[in-house]
Amino acid sequence: MPDPSDHPDQVVRHDVGGWISGPCLPDPHGMSADDATALFELRRIWENRYKIDYNSADAVWTASRLLGGVSVITGDTAGQLRDLISEDYAIWARGLRGQQQ
Repeated sequence: MPDPSDHPDQVVRHDVGGWISGPCLPDPHGMSADDATALFELRRIWENRYKIDYNSADAVWTASRLLGGVSVITGDTAGQLRDLISEDYAIWARGLRGQQQ
């Protein structure tokens, strides 16, 4: 297996073991290299707060809070999902701060 440190951090490729750093290649299940990279970036940013997935068959992006309290957030694009997560997180964070007072 190639060493991921030999490749740029901001791109991903699909391998038997899952998504890893490396040159972008399309997923054999229909995910484009751009979508794979966007999924990798979203997961990296929100990894401790949201579970993020992309269904390439339906072209639907989804996110749900890891600590519960919200139904699934859906978007048509990675950018739209990123914006919706940011809005949801701002509301969630305000609620958490209010509980601590």
